[in-house]
Amino acid sequence: MSKAIVDSGYADEAYVYLASEIGKPINQPRVLDIKIKGVKVDINTIKTIANEMLDEIPNLWKRVIKGEYQTG
Repeated sequence: MSKAIVDSGYADEAYVYLASEIGKPINQPRVLDIKIKGVKVDINTIKTIANEMLDEIPNLWKRVIKGEYQTG
């Protein structure tokens, strides 16, 4: 999420903190805190990016296997 926000030009720096709850799906976090530094922030766009990425979490493993994400 941090990388997507910065790469999209919505911030110079972005920090994402996510806390899940035992027994709940990871894409429905108990806490999602996004800290933004730099450019003027459009909070609605940031929320949209976060929600889209949360929706993709159940399929994340497929993208990791394809090598789309650096894991090490």
